[in-house]
Amino acid sequence: MRSTMGRLLTPTAIGEDRIRLETDMGGMSGGGGNISVFEGDQATMYTLIPQMKQYLKSVGTMDDYMEDGAGLVFGAPEDADHPCQSEPDMTCEKIGSDTVLGRSVDKYLVKDVEDGVPTETFMWLDSELFFPLRIESEEGLTEATSLNISDQPDELFEVPVDYSEMQMHW
Repeated sequence: MRSTMGRLLTPTAIGEDRIRLETDMGGMSGGGGNISVFEGDQATMYTLIPQMKQYLKSVGTMDDYMEDGAGLVFGAPEDADHPCQSEPDMTCEKIGSDTVLGRSVDKYLVKDVEDGVPTETFMWLDSELFFPLRIESEEGLTEATSLNISDQPDELFEVPVDYSEMQMHW
């Protein structure tokens, strides 16, 4: 995915109940990037930091992830025609169809309120994968630049053995 703010996520690997996104910060953070691995069945996200050979682990319930909008990523809600149904303060209006990376997508106008401020975002959602392949907002553009849909090797979704867990102290 590409953002005008210098964020590039590619390739995207999608397996059953799991997704891998690689982020290139476009010169930020020392020019490196991070890898996010989402394990939907376990409601777990790993953020791998290759430059440091470390990772962060976040564990929550699916309800926690749904509150943060990750329900769009993990195939919820069940109704692909109503992708915002699990978000009570959000509306999604289908405004057209398009093609992204050779895949049919539905274009939605997503309206939400963040910190009391109304926001509008355009989302191109692959209804088969239930994954947004393009998102455009006031903050920038993020879009998939490649997509690998096939049986995925387990190694893509595992923390490498030579990585250590980063400890966050608050």
